[in-house]
Amino acid sequence: MKQGVFQYSHPFEKLLVTLLLMGSSYLIIFFITALLAIPLFGITFSGIIEFFREGDYSEQIWMTSFFQITYSAGLFLIPALLTGFLIQGKSLEYLSAKKYPAFFTLVLIILLMIVAIPLINFLVEFNVSLSLPERLSGLEERIRKAETDAEEMMDMFLSETSFYGLLINLLMISIIPAIGEEFFFRGVVQRLLTEWFRNYHGAILITAVLFSFMHFQFLGFLPRIFLGVLFGYLFVWTGSIWAPVMAHFVNNTLAVVFFYLYNKGLIKCGLDSVGSNQETIIYTLVSVFLMLILLAGIYIKEMRKVS
Repeated sequence: MKQGVFQYSHPFEKLLVTLLLMGSSYLIIFFITALLAIPLFGITFSGIIEFFREGDYSEQIWMTSFFQITYSAGLFLIPALLTGFLIQGKSLEYLSAKKYPAFFTLVLIILLMIVAIPLINFLVEFNVSLSLPERLSGLEERIRKAETDAEEMMDMFLSETSFYGLLINLLMISIIPAIGEEFFFRGVVQRLLTEWFRNYHGAILITAVLFSFMHFQFLGFLPRIFLGVLFGYLFVWTGSIWAPVMAHFVNNTLAVVFFYLYNKGLIKCGLDSVGSNQETIIYTLVSVFLMLILLAGIYIKEMRKVS
């Protein structure tokens, strides 16, 4: 049986290797991306540095998308694959990517993420309403400024109404992050923490916190923890990384497709407001009820498959 160099190392040592690969991969991929951007977008290397320093991404939206795509791959996907290879010698097997959930389970996961929308919106609104103590008002102001900048950048991407722009957004926001982040956080980090602490519940929660923190958008901290916990249990119950990948993909794709249709004038309602105010709070309660039913269905289906 093929073995990895770090197969018998302590989980903490494996985590350190993972972090080292993460940093190294990001720097290398950023450098390669910058070199490719020079001929692709007709810009100099110093121009790229100035571009990121000024932060006026609207001037080069396609180049920004290009860097966003490679950022996700370099920071999460490539390190996860390399970690799997160094630990077990077979990346996909280590990441549980050669196991597949039942088709019916995938259908339930899709429905789960759709009915979760009101609850997620409620958590977003609740998170935004939280304030730091008065003595930390300066920090809160900086956090909200950073959140506004990130929101403006995302709005810039999602305001694209061409079909080509939709495809780029699906790749950049849905496909690459769903695979890369789940491979890294659930496939590597959660697995190593479970191995270390011998408790998958704690590993799921810690991984969810790290997953949310790594997005550096603290006004969305709570909803991302919720999603991280949800993805973590889907991974444990199914034994397949493709279950959380599917959930992550559906969650992000719903947002991308909704804003595309909204900006095209094909729909009028605001999906991101359902469940976030008193008028729609009933949808949040229904969301929780339906989610519990679907989660029970997924759990029962997967446990029967195991037995």
